[in-house]
Amino acid sequence: MARAAGSAAPIDAQGLRKALLDFERTPGRFAVVMREPRVVFEHPLPVLQLAAGRSVPALQSLG
Repeated sequence: MARAAGSAAPIDAQGLRKALLDFERTPGRFAVVMREPRVVFEHPLPVLQLAAGRSVPALQSLG
C-alpha cells in the first residue's frame, strides 16, 4: 500500500547517509529500477536538498 503524501516515515538519518555514500561509491550495485536503495527513495526531499547544496536538519548531527 502506498503512503499518502503527508504521511512519510521519519528519516533514518544514519541509514540515509550510509545509503547515499554506498550509492555514490558503487551506483551499479543497486537496482534503481526497483527503487533501491530503499531509504533513498523513501525520503526524496532530503536527497534533493543535499543535491542542491542545502542543509538537512536531520543529517546535521551526523557531520
